[in-house]
Amino acid sequence: MDLVLSGHLHQTLELYPAGSGAFPALHTGTSSSSRGRGPEASLCTHQWIEVGAEEFTVASRCWSGEAEGFRTTGNRRFPRRPRR
Repeated sequence: MDLVLSGHLHQTLELYPAGSGAFPALHTGTSSSSRGRGPEASLCTHQWIEVGAEEFTVASRCWSGEAEGFRTTGNRRFPRRPRR
């Protein structure tokens, strides 16, 4: 397993449930309402994931009324785990 996706807390979180060196669990914000929590209060957010052979990238995105669309607020890269 390379990645676990989750939601419902209305804010973006990156967790490692099995400790250091474990797979990430990404908790997405709220992309279709403004019920965000914490630093995402009143914002619509989501994460865009692109999977490659060696790694996957996750772009955090936030709605921008000025841009009339989602804008990228951060990027993270994660290596793929070796197959067994």
